[in-house]
Amino acid sequence: MKNVGSKKGGNWDGRFRGGYLGNLIFDYLIRYGGVNAAYVLLSFVVVYFIPAAPRATSSIWYYNRRIMHYGFFKSMMMLYFHYFSFGQVLIDKVAIAQGRNKEYRFDTKDRTEFIKSFQNFKDNGCVFISAHIGSWESGVHFFGQEGKKINVVMFNAASSQEQHISGDHKILSLSEDPIENILKIKSVLDAHEYVCFQGDRFIEGQRTLKVSFMGEEAEFPLGPFLFSTRLKVPVVFYFSMRLPKKGYRFYLRMAESASESSHEPPQKQLLDQYIGILEKIVRQYPQQWFNFYPFWAGQRS
Repeated sequence: MKNVGSKKGGNWDGRFRGGYLGNLIFDYLIRYGGVNAAYVLLSFVVVYFIPAAPRATSSIWYYNRRIMHYGFFKSMMMLYFHYFSFGQVLIDKVAIAQGRNKEYRFDTKDRTEFIKSFQNFKDNGCVFISAHIGSWESGVHFFGQEGKKINVVMFNAASSQEQHISGDHKILSLSEDPIENILKIKSVLDAHEYVCFQGDRFIEGQRTLKVSFMGEEAEFPLGPFLFSTRLKVPVVFYFSMRLPKKGYRFYLRMAESASESSHEPPQKQLLDQYIGILEKIVRQYPQQWFNFYPFWAGQRS
């Protein structure tokens, strides 16, 4: 099983850590023993990760106590379930990639909106902005052929280690050259495909914006919101949240156009919309928030 990410300079550095043997064991167990057998093993492995990943555990503890305002004993209990939820999502990604998608159910609440939106975008492409919450990758499979047009933006540091979980979508690896990155993204959109950003993490050296999120100040990357407004393409906020009994519910929300009368620049208006929707999702699915590093400014002081 993959472990949580590492941190550099107070920010996400784009890298993951975890043992090859652990990943191999879970992959083998899912393939030959089934998803439920992997969940059973996970219930024991989680106990190990609580002390073995102190930085991640500290971050989850801060989130439970300071952000969600849980009491001491509830925070202890939620610490276990937070790791377990993360492990379930990783297992699901592997299982779906192995072709076990029929074992999962998809909440069709927003299906009509999904189909309508894809039909509107097929002639000009669009930008999806998601987050490290739930399992957006597991949801991509259910987009059918349209899912193969999704290009997930990753920086070079992360792309080499994450391509094996890319599933139906493609990896769009960016460099440190902003002009080159804009040209790459524009070429994808010109081909009537989709670009997917993760709007909640940044790496050292990226431009950020400080905003209030879940009651405390946090930094968000400027790039996804700046690119989206400058390229003048439709923007969709997308989240795929795990439900009990191997279910997933998709949330798809069209971003509103920037107001010319506002004193805020377009990228800040777009970020504010994103924050508002993300907060609602986090509060509805608190144990599916998977930023296991000092995310809030209060954690770094």
